Amino acid sequence: MANYEDHAFFPLGDDKRYHIDIKVLRADNSCMQPVQCMNPVHILADPGADVTLLTNEEAKRLGYNLDMIYDQFPVAGINGQPNEFKQIDTWIQIGNMAPIFAPIGLAATSGGLYENLLGNKGLIGSGKITAHYDAKGVGYTTGMKAQMAGLI
Repeated sequence: MANYEDHAFFPLGDDKRYHIDIKVLRADNSCMQPVQCMNPVHILADPGADVTLLTNEEAKRLGYNLDMIYDQFPVAGINGQPNEFKQIDTWIQIGNMAPIFAPIGLAATSGGLYENLLGNKGLIGSGKITAHYDAKGVGYTTGMKAQMAGLI
């Protein structure tokens, strides 16, 4: 059994944005435990994003065949032009915290998303973890530590 931490912290980047490295389960049925098939993903932790979104290129790198995923939804970005995303439920791991099963959207086409975004649905919005953003970086907390701090 793996030893997971109840928190993770990522310092604010030189560009003053919250870029972090997470792990996402790749499309591979050969693993006995999800944590064995987790691949790193560089992502922008965005407190305003509703759902985690991955670029088309990232989805392909993780081995997802987008033609075989039928659940889809539109997302209108800053420019207002909606792009289609394929929805899957998969495992996401932040730092060395326990993986969480959450929905994510995979950009259906190349150019449909500029960069990977970590959203709230299934993660922050689920109450399983909390996020704290400040001038030093972004911290995530789960379990008893978050409960004792009154965060969940």
